[in-house]
Amino acid sequence: KATLKKRRRRRETLAEIPFRKLVEKDAELKSLRTQHAGLPAEERRMAAQWALDSAQASMLIAQAANAGDLVHPAWHDAAAPLAIDPEYAPAILTVGSLEYQYGRVDEAMTLFLKLTTLPADTEDLPETIDMAGDFLIDQDDHVNAGQLYAAAVRAYPQVALYQVGLG
Repeated sequence: KATLKKRRRRRETLAEIPFRKLVEKDAELKSLRTQHAGLPAEERRMAAQWALDSAQASMLIAQAANAGDLVHPAWHDAAAPLAIDPEYAPAILTVGSLEYQYGRVDEAMTLFLKLTTLPADTEDLPETIDMAGDFLIDQDDHVNAGQLYAAAVRAYPQVALYQVGLG
């Protein structure tokens, strides 16, 4: 009985549940999304960046202390920035990379391809899409990398970086 209660209290991780399901069912993530939805885009972006920086700092500290499970971060650490701002490219890249590493390639590709739907003037978008493509190439997933770069070329034909990536 005590083990069952302990299991119920344990927070689920991105390793166990895809982000899109977490953001739908988790009260904290829903609250973050609702809380920030009415804010101007720049404020949402700053809050998402702060959450991303905070999560990365926590992981570095845990790594330095040789503590914690760095392979499967708690959902809040990894998912909060994307819950705060669903259009924040670095958060899309981070969660997409985690989804891929957890074996949910379709979920990852949905997120990576979402990058190609963001406005062309999104800060650091070419570099972020290229990092997603490089990530896929590093995983020896040349088919999905090709799909990502092809989608980027179609969406932003003026960006030479995507042509190079596709090549």
